[in-house]
Amino acid sequence: MLPSFALVCLSIAIIESLAGILGTGIILATCSSSCIGSKSWSSYNMIMISLSSSRFILHSWTTLDLLMNIFYEPFFDTEILLTAAKIIFAILNYSSLWFGGWLSVFYCIKVASFTQSFFIWLKQRISTFVTIRKDNLGVLILSSAGIGMPLILSVVSSILLIRSLWIHTRRMQNNASGFRDPSLEAHISAIKSVCYFLILYIIYFI
Repeated sequence: MLPSFALVCLSIAIIESLAGILGTGIILATCSSSCIGSKSWSSYNMIMISLSSSRFILHSWTTLDLLMNIFYEPFFDTEILLTAAKIIFAILNYSSLWFGGWLSVFYCIKVASFTQSFFIWLKQRISTFVTIRKDNLGVLILSSAGIGMPLILSVVSSILLIRSLWIHTRRMQNNASGFRDPSLEAHISAIKSVCYFLILYIIYFI
């Protein structure tokens, strides 16, 4: 039998996981419903469905793992089962990090204003980079082992996006007539949102 303190911690973790299931489930249902009946899915919807699906499965697996620790602790006494549980968690966790990194790259390429030919080329071909085919599933699973790359992608793309938005915001401030500009406020809000996302992503990665 687990100590009382451990039971309290596990119970709190289960509540957090259930909240995660609810939140990602709503996002997954919303994105999926917008794709029903559509012949082609947008890059954004594909990334969001992949990200929310991986997070939904991850939270579900975590909840199951925590419940097994409370009600059937001997289940993980077998080394094979314990190893399998760790591998499944790692794959789901790293997949979430990868999809989160691709989401940052997507926003950077779609929103940031760059005149360099490389970024213009990326803007035109972003859809081909995020198209996931069934025959690439094995490659995706293998590539999930490299958890450093999605962090680098997320940090670099977020910094580039923040820089682009900041430069554009400064230009709008210089040209402002003194009245409250909704577009200016929207840019400032976007900068804050990207900063918050980057901070939360790094914390989760750690």
